[in-house]
Amino acid sequence: MNDKPLDELSDQEFDRLIDSFLTRPDDPVTPTIFLSDLREFRRDRAAKVVELTADVISNQLRFDPAAPLPVQGNEFVFSDTRFVVKLCKVYD
Repeated sequence: MNDKPLDELSDQEFDRLIDSFLTRPDDPVTPTIFLSDLREFRRDRAAKVVELTADVISNQLRFDPAAPLPVQGNEFVFSDTRFVVKLCKVYD
């Protein structure tokens, strides 16, 4: 396999890479250990944490307008994506 960055691999190339890593004869890795390590790597790799606070008013979620990113009611925008948070059930 060539030395392409992971984000440039096709799905098939990525699958072959992971399979060869997990089953290599010199030091095989169980899928459970691999996925656990991958999860930890992704969590540690997060460069920024954005904290949003909200209140529930008349059974509707309302983000604090002083949020560190654009919010309006139960919506917020991050990058080119608009998120709409809907409450399914309100518990006392």
